[in-house]
Amino acid sequence: MLLAGDKKVELPCLVPDFCIKQGAMTPRALVFDTDSALITGQGAIYLADERMDLEVRGQPKKPTLSLRGPIMLQGTFRQPTLGLRRSAEQP
Repeated sequence: MLLAGDKKVELPCLVPDFCIKQGAMTPRALVFDTDSALITGQGAIYLADERMDLEVRGQPKKPTLSLRGPIMLQGTFRQPTLGLRRSAEQP
């Protein structure tokens, strides 16, 4: 998006399957399938304190120049932050 600009993306398939236990939503499956990439997610959404700690990864369907690292969606529902995961956070 930073290099090519903001474009509309068709989303023919979306699978959000969450398990909710003691106020925490964790995905059993979180998959977005677009024409150009397969995107998966993991992490948790905490309903009690309205915050999230999610990581999404995209796998391009065609060879392309792109960032390979995961994108982090963190913070509160009111003030979410979006960014790349730092290398020190890598598993």
